[in-house]
Amino acid sequence: MKRSMFVRAAALAALLGTSLFAQAQSTSTLQTVKSRGTLIAGVRFDSPPYGFVDAAGKNIGFDVEFAEDIAKRLGVKLELVRVTGQSRIPTLTAGKVDMLIAAITKTAEREKVIDFTTTYVTDGSAVVVRKGSPIRTPSDLNGRAVSFVQGTTADAGLKEQAPQAVVTKFQEYPAAFLAFQQGVTEAFIGQALGLDQYIKTDPSKYEVLPKLVIVDPIAIGVRKGDDEWRTALDGQLKAMVADGTWDRIIKKYVSTPVEKPKF
Repeated sequence: MKRSMFVRAAALAALLGTSLFAQAQSTSTLQTVKSRGTLIAGVRFDSPPYGFVDAAGKNIGFDVEFAEDIAKRLGVKLELVRVTGQSRIPTLTAGKVDMLIAAITKTAEREKVIDFTTTYVTDGSAVVVRKGSPIRTPSDLNGRAVSFVQGTTADAGLKEQAPQAVVTKFQEYPAAFLAFQQGVTEAFIGQALGLDQYIKTDPSKYEVLPKLVIVDPIAIGVRKGDDEWRTALDGQLKAMVADGTWDRIIKKYVSTPVEKPKF
């Protein structure tokens, strides 16, 4: 009798546990953020103009300011978590951040793992070379040394346009550019919107090739199936465009024209 009661109690506990787990899984991140009172956002710290560190050691960039504006509109505080190109998605799927606003390109491959909002910036991977270089298009990189960052779409674009390129990958953009500066590589690939800071180190010496390695639709990453949260973020982005916030923030960091998001 006692054993039967124990079995029934164990079964009930297991059922209850499963129910609570399912309930927890079904809770939208929007509800979690509002309940917590803090939005935890994964941002870059090595990728101007998206997210980088200023002379005072503060994490700035238009992704950072977009995250600040979203938190303000939601009526919560903001906590930033620094991520790299390689660590972004694992940090999100492990539940360490509520969203990725970290220069992340929306791709079919990544959409198998996480979901994305509407594209809020259209960028692309561009090639930097020394002036006078025989490299004039991405396909000219075949057989030549090139540096860029791990976990970026430049990898896929380069495999298509220059499959024989000799690739060296780094965790962060400054290190990849330094390898190029020091002559370890003949070219450097970075986000087109963020190349100004590298070119201005010596405008007479470097140039950006006009043809992109790949076009990058940049979006906010959320966990798979977190539809209420994704929809809420789309609404915040749409509001930023409508009231001029998007324009103000972009123009603060980017001197070239940037296409507005379409909703």
